[in-house]
Amino acid sequence: MYSLQENHKVLDPPSRWTCNFCGKAFVSEYFLDRHFENRHMDQIQTDDAICLADVCDIFRCDIISGASHPDYWDIALCMEDDMEELFAQCKTIVEDCVPSGPSKNETDIVKSQGMENLCSFLTCSKFWNTPYQQEENSHTALYIVLTTMTCFGIVVYNFVFYNYFYSDLVETNYDVTPKPKHKIKKFNPDIAYGDSTRLRLSAD
Repeated sequence: MYSLQENHKVLDPPSRWTCNFCGKAFVSEYFLDRHFENRHMDQIQTDDAICLADVCDIFRCDIISGASHPDYWDIALCMEDDMEELFAQCKTIVEDCVPSGPSKNETDIVKSQGMENLCSFLTCSKFWNTPYQQEENSHTALYIVLTTMTCFGIVVYNFVFYNYFYSDLVETNYDVTPKPKHKIKKFNPDIAYGDSTRLRLSAD
């Protein structure tokens, strides 16, 4: 990888690039890279250097960083044959990156972890997943449970509060028998019809 070369680049805004090996400055990063090749070839790795951008499809750099999100066609047009090819490349990279010094058990553990954390996502069903998606889903479920329990607790509290403070008052002071608003008086025809009506009834 080019990590050694990149770590010896110093950017002074807006466009001053300085070599951290010798202190020479350039107007662009391009000329600084050429300077490394011409003056510091013995201090940078070039023979088997790997640029991570060349394997971003395998390591899913844009997906993990959040720079890329799938749409309908990305998922619908995914082909398992392409995923199998990426999986084979990923397996080769993992095997090449494991050093030969440790014991077989140790190398097997490193390989299995690399396959699980990198290569296992190279399928159409898991390609767009992130390593933190499961954790986010668990947090969402926790929020739902806590919200439900909080609402239930509020309902229970209100029910107990009402029964404790108001149930006795209702039972002792409230009479459920309906009462009229006005007192009903006994019917009196003299008052209701007056004297003229009473005289007419007598004449008849």
